[in-house]
Amino acid sequence: MTKKVTSLFSEDRPIIFMEDFIDFLVLGFSDNRLEIYNPQFFNREYLGFFDSRSFCEIRKEKQTLVLIFEHYTINILYKDNCLKIEQKIGRTSIPQNVILKNNEANSGKKIRKQIYISETTYMRVYYGNSFDIYVKKEGGEEKAFTGNHTNWVTDACIVGDSLFTSGYDGYIRKWNLKSGIYSGAYPVKKGWILSIAYIKNNFYIGTEYGELYSVPYNDIKDIGINGGAIWNLYVHQGMLYSVSENGEVVGYNMSESVSNYLKCSVGWLNAIAAVSQDNLIAVTSRGEIIKIDNNLLNIKLLERVKLWFNNLCIINVTVYAVSAEGIFLLYDLNTRKIETFKISCNQLIDICSLELQQKIAILSVEGELIIWDRQKNLIEKIIKCDGYHFTSMAYNCSKEYIYISTFEGTILIVNIKKDYKICYRKITEGRIWKVSYCSDNSRLAYISTSMKIGICDELIKNSVSSISVNDLVTTCLLTNDFLFTGNEKGEMKRYPVVIEEERNMLTLISEPESIMKNEFFEKNVILFIDDSKECTQYYIERDSMLLERYNLPYIRIDLSNNDGMRKEVVKRTGWNRFPQILFWGDFIASGSVLPEMLDSGTLDNIIEEKLQVKGGKMR
Repeated sequence: MTKKVTSLFSEDRPIIFMEDFIDFLVLGFSDNRLEIYNPQFFNREYLGFFDSRSFCEIRKEKQTLVLIFEHYTINILYKDNCLKIEQKIGRTSIPQNVILKNNEANSGKKIRKQIYISETTYMRVYYGNSFDIYVKKEGGEEKAFTGNHTNWVTDACIVGDSLFTSGYDGYIRKWNLKSGIYSGAYPVKKGWILSIAYIKNNFYIGTEYGELYSVPYNDIKDIGINGGAIWNLYVHQGMLYSVSENGEVVGYNMSESVSNYLKCSVGWLNAIAAVSQDNLIAVTSRGEIIKIDNNLLNIKLLERVKLWFNNLCIINVTVYAVSAEGIFLLYDLNTRKIETFKISCNQLIDICSLELQQKIAILSVEGELIIWDRQKNLIEKIIKCDGYHFTSMAYNCSKEYIYISTFEGTILIVNIKKDYKICYRKITEGRIWKVSYCSDNSRLAYISTSMKIGICDELIKNSVSSISVNDLVTTCLLTNDFLFTGNEKGEMKRYPVVIEEERNMLTLISEPESIMKNEFFEKNVILFIDDSKECTQYYIERDSMLLERYNLPYIRIDLSNNDGMRKEVVKRTGWNRFPQILFWGDFIASGSVLPEMLDSGTLDNIIEEKLQVKGGKMR
């Protein structure tokens, strides 16, 4: 169990480093405090100050912990049963920025930092989600193995033969230090994990919010599956399958117990569907099309393209997939022929087969419903819903309805029989992430960021059943008897479908709300920040680095005292946490998605394309 050490709460002052030293816990905060604790009773043994802006690295040298800054060092020693703190002026080693520059020339990858885990082992962390472990040997050093998180990697510690790493994805991941084999992930999910240390059978975890958590070693030592937010659920041959941001597919029997799991990709496994009785097809954020047997014993990489796949559907032997780059891909499983069509300037988020019409429905995040004619292999119709940001859809075959969920808390019902006439149902003030329709009970389920799960009748005139949840639910799947959900912690849960006697009427909106057009957004790259919160400084630094990486001129706007602009940005993006980047009016992604897009090359492709439209060039 993850327990918060409440005595060290630091008012949104991130813990930027943490080290174990002779059974003491050494903490450095972003507000320049240096504190040393005895973790047995959490007595503070030392309080001092340092310059966080010039901090370079930490090294352990025999019985000394050395904090290295640009022009001085702080040495922490333990002699005669007493802590001693010494400060020495002058540079004692080559500055880390010089070391990183030299190593980048050799590795060809952009290095974010190097972390010295022990006297013989260090970790080289790259921009993106990956890291390399190096071990010092006689006559030099050698790379032991490469690993990754689903967001930036931040810190590591060694316990026996195991390496435990932390990252912005909120997970502790375990690796065999000798073989490099990955063995599982433990979800902390208390924000970004910035630092990790191990002392006396406990892991200590420092977060972006200045909070310190402890996790017993026994809770983590045997971790297995539980690999990140679940993006999609799928039922096939009496089994329930989940796919997650950790690149894993997990199989459950319908009683909710895990039958097997399989690691398929270093990227995100975003969607899965059956191609035959015995096999499934999955797509990833790294542009992979993967064949998986339904027992989760074997995988086969069929194709890899330079796209970020968000979802797929399979008809006969053809895989239809949509990507973040606005590209619609057709892949013939027999001939391995690939066809691609650029059908939108916006990210394509979902796809489903309209069986009776022999057509395919495709969604973009910017409110586009695209109807694709399978026989003619071209776009038949594009329905644009200004003011809405689409997140998912579900298909009611008997009524020929398409249900579309939105960031604005509204579900759209598109009537195919009546020339795609749209009805708008306002469900919640929160964002709706996912809808799922079950033909067996003619019910529609939805999940929202207002921490509610709802089940409605197929016309969404009445709320049939609602459930409050404690965790952020990321996907759902409705069956006749159960509502299955996946959350950001990688947990799958099921809820019996219960119809309540009391029915709550929902508001009917006759037409979509319009959103103000503003040339200011369309003509600029804008980094919106909230400088009033100390905890956002790491996000701001990360997003600024991304923009500087592309040499993009951008405007930086602080929204801490600008409520009007804040509301306008939230309307455009559907996202109320900052910082956010708008690329010439378009919101591509935020949070953990941006680093994964950078690492996979998707962000390069999207920005290059937008620059070409603007007549610019990526440098």
